[in-house]
Amino acid sequence: MMRIYKSFPVICIIIFIIMFTYYNIRTLEYALFRTIEVLTVHENYNVGVIGHAPPQEESERLWEFVHKLQYQCKKSARIGGNSHNGDGSYEICFEDKYWPLQSSSSHKCLVYSFGIGGDISFDEALANKGCEVHSFDPSTKWEDGRVFPSGVTFHKIGISDKDLDADESGWKMRTLQTILKELGHSGRVLDVLKVDTDAPDGGGFEDRLMQELLDTGLHRCVRQLTMEIHIPGPISRPKWLNRCRTVYQQMMQMNDKGYKTFNVTDNVRYLQTIFKDPTITGEKNVRPYLAYGINTALWEITQVNTQVTDTCVVK
Repeated sequence: MMRIYKSFPVICIIIFIIMFTYYNIRTLEYALFRTIEVLTVHENYNVGVIGHAPPQEESERLWEFVHKLQYQCKKSARIGGNSHNGDGSYEICFEDKYWPLQSSSSHKCLVYSFGIGGDISFDEALANKGCEVHSFDPSTKWEDGRVFPSGVTFHKIGISDKDLDADESGWKMRTLQTILKELGHSGRVLDVLKVDTDAPDGGGFEDRLMQELLDTGLHRCVRQLTMEIHIPGPISRPKWLNRCRTVYQQMMQMNDKGYKTFNVTDNVRYLQTIFKDPTITGEKNVRPYLAYGINTALWEITQVNTQVTDTCVVK
């Protein structure tokens, strides 16, 4: 019995050495496989070629483009949201060309707001300015068709690239074309189109909406577009690298169609809350790590459409 007692510390040390060695071997093995994976993927990169460049280059290209202001709105304001941290608020340009209600009280203002998360303060602020406002969110528990005292009408529908009565999350999804037809808005211009939606598999639905605008010609039918761009990290992962490249190409094409950014905000509120640090910024805490880190870039962007049409018939 005494012999076993004396040897107990030695046994513990041996067990510790075995576990430590095993852990470090597994860690080394994981690091080795990740290095091989990265090096294998990098063999297909072409530095300097848009859409084929390494993650860091693609990340920097998109970051620079998103933060480049292309229009100076001389009369803008942040509307709705949390008065403490600005969550749920969006910038709107109130110049006559992009806000006809400014000079014509008879103008029939129309607003679509996708993704509300139970907060319709932005939507109600625009309704109080005289707009017909429709809010969309399949994940909210409110009853479909609910009309709020402000006049905002809620629809339990999400925006997507195809019409589905129930997607993998059980949500009713519709394309913008279908919604315009179903609500009887064919022929009308959307004064404000807002999309701030989270996809269940990561990212958001803004890329699908931009693609529809480009493919159908509906890009001519929006006066102001405000959206939150979701770019999850690390961009070195093929899925997020592809999203980064796709969003960049879409925004470039939208820019060619007349969409000019006049306001952009790095949404780092989630990081500030997690780490209880209000000094966190996108430039300092997200940008350097987006290509190979796990943070997500969230950009709240508002654009005016310099080539907006007067009427818009949905085919």
